[in-house]
Amino acid sequence: MEIKELTASLVNQKNNLTSLLNAALQKQKALVNFDYAGLEDSITREEKAIAFITEGEKGRIKILSELYSRYSISNRTFKLSEFLENTRGLLDAKSQKQIAVTEKELKELITRVSMVNQQNKFLIENSRAFIKETVSRILNARRSLLDKKV
Repeated sequence: MEIKELTASLVNQKNNLTSLLNAALQKQKALVNFDYAGLEDSITREEKAIAFITEGEKGRIKILSELYSRYSISNRTFKLSEFLENTRGLLDAKSQKQIAVTEKELKELITRVSMVNQQNKFLIENSRAFIKETVSRILNARRSLLDKKV
């Protein structure tokens, strides 16, 4: 039963990460298009996805703890690859493969989310620098305009 719970938990995490990726992509589009409402919506969606991911991780760790107890395994690490290594021969091949495939998909999603977040960070930093430079030039232009004698 717990193996089915673990695989269901992993699939749920995959869905949560997909939601986070979509929200990050939405944020990117909003940043590029100067869409404030879209930006707020994407941030709200990201926050919800992160909350679901956090809860999902707590559930996954609880399930892994129960499985370690069930199989009397003392090396309790919560990495899926190490769990698969520790339970080799204890789980059926189908479950092992399903967990391994889902783990790979999760890692790919995490990599994609990280990449999009780095791109968003770059967009935000460049936008801030552009705004700072623009404000600085406007203020310098005003001073020189006000200091000139007519």
